Amino acid sequence: MYGGSNYQRAVIDYVNELTANGMYAIVDLHWTAPGTAPATSLRSMPDEDHSSLFWKSVATAFADNPNVLFDIFNEPFGVGWDCWRDGCVYPGGPDTGPWQAVGMQALVNTIRATGRPSGSCSVGWRLPTI
Repeated sequence: MYGGSNYQRAVIDYVNELTANGMYAIVDLHWTAPGTAPATSLRSMPDEDHSSLFWKSVATAFADNPNVLFDIFNEPFGVGWDCWRDGCVYPGGPDTGPWQAVGMQALVNTIRATGRPSGSCSVGWRLPTI
């Protein structure tokens, strides 16, 4: 089964196969968890403990592949603009307690620091219904 470096290699190989055949691939960070908690569900925001390292690794792996696009975090929810942009201490839940969320700007900066063009990132903001 896949896990650790075997999982990473399988994703890299699959994405490279897609893009070698003229397709675009969107890689997103969907599930995260702070500290040693397992990533078993969608959290409101990416965690500071692991998310920057994830994007540094992904951006480095696909640095020369213009057909790979990054969706920085799938479906952030339940936070205000300042937390979304800059991160915040999230109150947590039954499995974690409070934890530090990383902001979208820090993740964009992490990706850009690898030399990846900035146009390859997408970040979304869910506006409340008025």
